[in-house]
Amino acid sequence: MAKEEIKWLSPDLHISNVQLLFHQVLSKHTDDMFVISTLFSDVFKHYNDKSRHYHNMRHLYRMCKLWKKYKNKMSDPDAVFFAIIYHDVIYNPKKKNNEEASATFFRKLATKKSFKSDLSFVTNVCALIAATKHDAKLSPLMSDSKDCAFLLDFDLEVLGTEHLDVYDWYKSGVRKEYKMYSNKIYNGGRKSFLEMFLKKEKIYLTKEFKSREKRAKINLQNEINSYI
Repeated sequence: MAKEEIKWLSPDLHISNVQLLFHQVLSKHTDDMFVISTLFSDVFKHYNDKSRHYHNMRHLYRMCKLWKKYKNKMSDPDAVFFAIIYHDVIYNPKKKNNEEASATFFRKLATKKSFKSDLSFVTNVCALIAATKHDAKLSPLMSDSKDCAFLLDFDLEVLGTEHLDVYDWYKSGVRKEYKMYSNKIYNGGRKSFLEMFLKKEKIYLTKEFKSREKRAKINLQNEINSYI
């Protein structure tokens, strides 16, 4: 199967691409360039942690690339961008509240770093971040927000990739992040997690990602089968 073009940019290019967009968007919310640089350095520190093998700067880059492509179809593209950047800023495989912790992280920095954004904007970003738990029972935004739908589809874009090397990067990366668990424990939990998505009426929420649905279900089933 063909390699994905652009696909494996060097780490430096992934970082510089995300950093450029970060500066462009953040400059609309604060005039302090030092604050912007400091915030990006903090984002980089979190996502570049050595324990991260999938939830890292490459994952951010892939989501930011999609944001740039579809931002004109969003009601509040800046809010979606902030949610992308901060949705995995707190990531501990042993915890089940990473999304809530990431939302809290953003709320605290947004109220301390001279942001121009009002409270409603910050609250919306936090709700978007929380929605990346991908649980409709916990997030009403999932059913009535096109912006949220785009965010969640971006987050799951890798599931529908046509490129086996990209899916293998995702699969092996997540496994490395859960290396503290035995194969027996990990395989059982992973299988249940994937089956949850496979049972969904639809994995992707936007019409723009509808074409990825079939491939995503094939990829999910193939990974599930690998744990049998």
